[in-house]
Amino acid sequence: MLILPKNILKDTAGHRTIKLDGCTVIESCIYGQGLTDSAFITDHELIYIISGSLIVDEIRVEAGEAILIKRNSCFEFKKQINPNDGSYQSMLFFLRKEYIRDFIALRLNQQKKVENKTDRNTIKINSTHLMEGFVQSLIPYFSHPLGEQKAIIKLKTFELLYQLTEIDEGLLSFFLNLNEEYKISLPEMMESNFTKRLTIAELATISGRSLSAFKRDFKSQFQTTPARWVKLRRLKLAKQLIENSNRKISDIYLEIGFENYAHFSKAFKREFGISPKQIKA
Repeated sequence: MLILPKNILKDTAGHRTIKLDGCTVIESCIYGQGLTDSAFITDHELIYIISGSLIVDEIRVEAGEAILIKRNSCFEFKKQINPNDGSYQSMLFFLRKEYIRDFIALRLNQQKKVENKTDRNTIKINSTHLMEGFVQSLIPYFSHPLGEQKAIIKLKTFELLYQLTEIDEGLLSFFLNLNEEYKISLPEMMESNFTKRLTIAELATISGRSLSAFKRDFKSQFQTTPARWVKLRRLKLAKQLIENSNRKISDIYLEIGFENYAHFSKAFKREFGISPKQIKA
């Protein structure tokens, strides 16, 4: 699983970057083949597709469209190349909460009417000529000295957010939601992610805690370690699926996060005193 934007900033191949205080803009390009992976984002992310298409969980985003994703979200994604030229190109905006707060203050000072806020984690943005024109106008700054002038780039990115909230009034409510402070519930976070092949350090990051704080809070709430809880929760789910469905064991153990059958079978028998095949029989 990728941790964004940290991982993408380490991999400079095919990426050009402009960094501000509170905002990172990345032009990303791949050629020849697509990419499927999972990611967790530590900042709010706006993804604009220039070429090819992107699937985020079950949301499909085509060239000219964009998607906003709330920070501390974990999602599956698939990048698909444009069949005509074999390319996938996107513009990524990673926005910290302070950056969103400054923009919200600017918009609310203009006495903009705000509808009821939304609790959605993602929102798709349809194609507009204004958004396409903005992205094309930003590309030259990646190779121009003016791209190092933070004040100019901040004005440019605020221009984009202003456009979006002017075109779609519901987006201002979405940004207000992004600006809210919240604390991630460990039980909810663990239930959402225990079948994914995440390390304990990655789970700590998703929870918004340091590794030591995560282990401490986890022990306090669950009276066990994260690794032990994940293994037991996976095994209980596997037992339930084996007993109550006609699915193959080989499909089940992979789906719940085990990487090989021998490890799964040994842990299963140690926990329940019977092998998965014996239950199936």
